Amino acid sequence: MQSLVSFLRGLGASRLMAMVAVTAALIGFFAFVIMRVTTPQMTTLFTDLSLEDSNAVIKDLERQAIPFEIRNDGAIILVPKDKVTRLRMKLAEGGLPKGGGVGYEIFDKSDALGTTSFVQNINHLRALEGELARTIRAIDRAISELGRGTFSRPIAIRGPADLERLAAQLEWLRGRLLDLAQEKNRFLRHMSHELKTPLANIREGTELLMDGAVGDLQSGQREVTAILRENGMKLQRLIENLLSFSAWQAKSVGLEISEFKLRPLIKSVLENQQLTLVAQRVRLEVHVEDLTTLADRGKVRLILDNLLSNAVKFTPRGGTIAIHARGEREQLVLDVMDSGPGIPPEDRNRIFEAFYQGKTPQGGYVKGTGIGLSVVTEFVSAHSGSIEILEAKAGGAHFRVRLPMRQAATPSEKAHAA
Repeated sequence: MQSLVSFLRGLGASRLMAMVAVTAALIGFFAFVIMRVTTPQMTTLFTDLSLEDSNAVIKDLERQAIPFEIRNDGAIILVPKDKVTRLRMKLAEGGLPKGGGVGYEIFDKSDALGTTSFVQNINHLRALEGELARTIRAIDRAISELGRGTFSRPIAIRGPADLERLAAQLEWLRGRLLDLAQEKNRFLRHMSHELKTPLANIREGTELLMDGAVGDLQSGQREVTAILRENGMKLQRLIENLLSFSAWQAKSVGLEISEFKLRPLIKSVLENQQLTLVAQRVRLEVHVEDLTTLADRGKVRLILDNLLSNAVKFTPRGGTIAIHARGEREQLVLDVMDSGPGIPPEDRNRIFEAFYQGKTPQGGYVKGTGIGLSVVTEFVSAHSGSIEILEAKAGGAHFRVRLPMRQAATPSEKAHAA
């Protein structure tokens, strides 16, 4: 042992450092080689998958503990090269993928050179049919996204020249629709900001009149002033909806997470609409548990305010509006119900669309901007929550909102998503 120590000392510090460096380099090199040898080579399993097929295939791969990679938002799935054939056969037994036949991956078989020309021609025809079907499905998905107002994903589709030209035209259309949507949002923001200043002056003057700043008001004068005040508050809510909707569409705002109690928030929303409720002689049924939640207080307030405004709008004179809130498995469950005419079946699929004006059973259009429920949907989705329309037991409309009780706080945070 002492001789080894003496030998090492005789080498000197510089030689010892060089030996250590060479040893470390060799260890790193062999580790790299081992990792490259042991890491499976990935190749394409399927391309141009629909979201439904992609989700089903991924679940099956996870169940089998097969490593995989996802590209192009799930449209392309890669797996180890030595497992491709077996996986395609296994998935085919389960009817996956459902959206069409096989494409050019049919030629991945190792025995392709041993097949007859007849079989090769049949395979080539099957491959062409499969690739054409995939291209058409990709175009169909792109058109569906444009129809839903989703303009964020570029359209890039490979296939026959004619279909590629069609895809290029769809991409041009997507860009144009995106520009128009941005112009609309800029217009809404500009007009809303322009309306806020004169409205603030009107409201301030109305409050001064109500406080008797220019002298005591007679009963008739006070009634007229109260009407001005109430309609000023309505106009302010409409402008806030426009600003919130346009800002959210432009993705220029995020969630401002804070902890707050729910009861005081609901009380404040009810107080803001007290004049309308009293004038309509609407009876309130409020059952709210003593809950503390972590969310964006301003946006939760807008959710409540818009749902209540919608209920007031449709509730007949002397009707009833119920607001219930409870905690259920780490979720806030909020129910807003009214005794109005209810929501016609033909309106239920479109009632959350921006600027959609539903019809009353009498056929008249309801006054408003048509974005109140759209704002609700956007802000509920931003909190990773959900909103649904339930069948009311006593008629009328019944909206149920579910929000996580503890919203994750992320700096200046996201349905998208109005």
